[in-house]
Amino acid sequence: MGPNEMSEHLLLAKGIFNQFQCSSEKVLPSDALRSALAKTFQDEQRFQLGIMDDAAECFENLLMRIHFHIADESKEDICTAPHCISHQKFAMTLFEQSNCGEKIRIRRVLMNFPQIITIGLVWDSDHSDLAEDVIHSLGTCLKLGDLFFRVTDDRAKLCELYLVGMICYYGKHYSTFFFQTKIRKWMYFDDAHVKEVSCALASKSVTP
Repeated sequence: MGPNEMSEHLLLAKGIFNQFQCSSEKVLPSDALRSALAKTFQDEQRFQLGIMDDAAECFENLLMRIHFHIADESKEDICTAPHCISHQKFAMTLFEQSNCGEKIRIRRVLMNFPQIITIGLVWDSDHSDLAEDVIHSLGTCLKLGDLFFRVTDDRAKLCELYLVGMICYYGKHYSTFFFQTKIRKWMYFDDAHVKEVSCALASKSVTP
């Protein structure tokens, strides 16, 4: 990536984050972010306008781009830069272990303290009877010790994380629920349609 291209990306990112920080609007337009993604990954033909792509990979690439812009002297897999938002807030240092002679069972040990985590729930079939039960059983408070075989960081052992968003994919279509902290309400995003979620719908969909 050349210096001119990097400067352009930094200006786009600055504009996007300025909107998040200063805008009084309940919902921000995604045009700038979508255009920046399309331009950044034009050579790979990923995340192009009007074309569906993988949401999890998009999120991962956004974090990596932030890392490259503000901590590019560090390798992405071992970055310890204190100013790197991607790694300080999101990165998980995991150690995987299994016992010889047993059925393959991976035990994951969390060795750091991520402040934000994402969890993916995947079904093999588009038609699963478990989907509704799982959604209804989701709570809004989660302890890291409940997710991993063992947690070594003392801060992580005591930490409680709260649900702030859900990305749903069904029938080749994405929709999302996110908690708007300024107005303390859940918002529903379905393409260009954005609305506040009623208490009844929220309790069924995201268990706030």
